[in-house]
Amino acid sequence: MHIDHVIYAATDLDATTARLGRELGLAAVGGGRHEGHGTENRIIPLDAVAQRLGTPIIALRRAGLSARLTGVADAMREPLLPFFVSRDPGVADPGASSAGGGITALELSGEAARLERWLDGAQLPVRVSEGAPALRAVEIGGRG
Repeated sequence: MHIDHVIYAATDLDATTARLGRELGLAAVGGGRHEGHGTENRIIPLDAVAQRLGTPIIALRRAGLSARLTGVADAMREPLLPFFVSRDPGVADPGASSAGGGITALELSGEAARLERWLDGAQLPVRVSEGAPALRAVEIGGRG
């Protein structure tokens, strides 16, 4: 299991994409509308995870991408928790060719034991501090 990406909700996707590029040097790759969900983006085996957590699997489709997600509602209620994505066979990782670097660590606040149970022992580069459940920081490193 690894950290694939972080969801950052925004009301103005273009402006937020530009700001993240300007302030953090992040280059947007790909993206598109998610059919039937009213969402859009710029740019972990799943079935066993959903069964263990007792969470539903959601199908997500947009041009060039189809995937299944689980744990989304839980992650929206409790920002300490990640949700899990499994791309369908033949669907490449949209960020794999990005020269903008990758996520090397996350800093979260909340109950560390809750996160450990949710991840079922998977080791991720995550630091957890006390406080209300939240994403505090994303550490991004270069590729290569």
